[in-house]
Amino acid sequence: MAVAGTMLLLRSIRMTSKFTSSSDIPVEFIRKNVKLRGRLRRITEDGLEIEHIPITLPIISSWKKEPCGVLLVKLAGVELTETGKLWLQEELKPSQLLWFQLLGKENSALFCYLLVNKMGLRVMKWKRLYAA
Repeated sequence: MAVAGTMLLLRSIRMTSKFTSSSDIPVEFIRKNVKLRGRLRRITEDGLEIEHIPITLPIISSWKKEPCGVLLVKLAGVELTETGKLWLQEELKPSQLLWFQLLGKENSALFCYLLVNKMGLRVMKWKRLYAA
């Protein structure tokens, strides 16, 4: 009974939904600056294309067909230049897992802080990429 209740709660707040466009993301998520997990697909002139990875429950994920699509993520407060794009390509690797914190939305783009897992000296730390 508790498992069923938890599943209904997660579904009702859309934590198990895969977002494939900015219009899929509930306004409350942006208002509350929710952090989402994703996989980097590519870096373009417009920003980062990230495939959202929802929270999955083993029981559901085995039979649930996920939609395809990527979210256009722009770094909050940063105008992406060619030099900046090259720097991001050095720092971020294709298919890298990352977290992005929702701050706002304009048309089809999401403005976010990007949280990147950096390994070094056997210490795992998260690097927050954004303009100071």
